[in-house]
Amino acid sequence: MVSKWVVVGVSGATCSGKTTLAKNLHKVFPQSVTISQDDYFFPPDSTRHVLVESLGHLNWELMSALDMESMKADVRSLLSQDPSTAVLPAKAKRSEKILQNGTENGYPHILILEGFLLLNDHEISDMCDLRYYLTLTREQCWHRRHVRVYDPPDIPGYFEQVVWPEYVKNRDQVLLKPNVRVLDGALSQDGILCVVRSEIGSASEAKGKA
Repeated sequence: MVSKWVVVGVSGATCSGKTTLAKNLHKVFPQSVTISQDDYFFPPDSTRHVLVESLGHLNWELMSALDMESMKADVRSLLSQDPSTAVLPAKAKRSEKILQNGTENGYPHILILEGFLLLNDHEISDMCDLRYYLTLTREQCWHRRHVRVYDPPDIPGYFEQVVWPEYVKNRDQVLLKPNVRVLDGALSQDGILCVVRSEIGSASEAKGKA
């Protein structure tokens, strides 16, 4: 049976605009549900975390810092249900414009998955019909992160020793995967949205006619 969902994966560098893109898509598509990887971080006192001894700070850039089993269980549960009657996981967000009578014109609903390590998880990546990865240069990334407030806050040296090296490693892994659309996170948000919106529309139409 053809799935009634079109699954869109949005990943990339910290501060690259992936969360903004996911939120904008969520507004554009009235039949959309969003799940964010950031909602699955283990609490700071979890034994799963790895300490960066040279900094005395937890490494929040690792897959082990995330409860990916719970996230994958939530996604699997959602995809197994009819979108029009689906019971959403607690951490999922449904569009306020959700249609009351199933999918619009018979086309699938949109499930938007977003997170900085999203496409590094093989199972999640395989679930996606469309995969987007937003990149930044080191300088662009540092500047954007420098002006953003984090909880817990970055300590001196965390970006240089942890954030950027981990990003480069994870980016290189993702770029080896087929069918990943790489987008320049420095481009305008409207421009990025226009590209992705068009491709989701085409994928939704194709699946709806399958």
